[in-house]
Amino acid sequence: MKAPEYERADLLSVAIRRGTEELRAPVDRIEVADRGARVDCWAGSRQVSFAVTYEQGGRYESEGHDGAPPSGRFLPMPGSGSWNVIVIAGPPPPGVIARLLSWFRSR
Repeated sequence: MKAPEYERADLLSVAIRRGTEELRAPVDRIEVADRGARVDCWAGSRQVSFAVTYEQGGRYESEGHDGAPPSGRFLPMPGSGSWNVIVIAGPPPPGVIARLLSWFRSR
């Protein structure tokens, strides 16, 4: 694990990159909410929200000590984790609004 300010910088970098992909526009506003458990990104008036998780890097013990069978326990490697963001609310997929408008016009 890094110092908290560097962890936050990594989290924001991941959120901005993913927000740009989801919104298909540069992110011009970002907010960290729920004590860091959620990140909201805006591009103009469009918004996307992400749930935030941290996955610690490491490995599972595959060999026992002194000939003992492996315990299978997780052995973390400090500084080897990564931030992941999962979309929990976002803009509608492309074409949905156009289809709705054409449906209303056909009525």
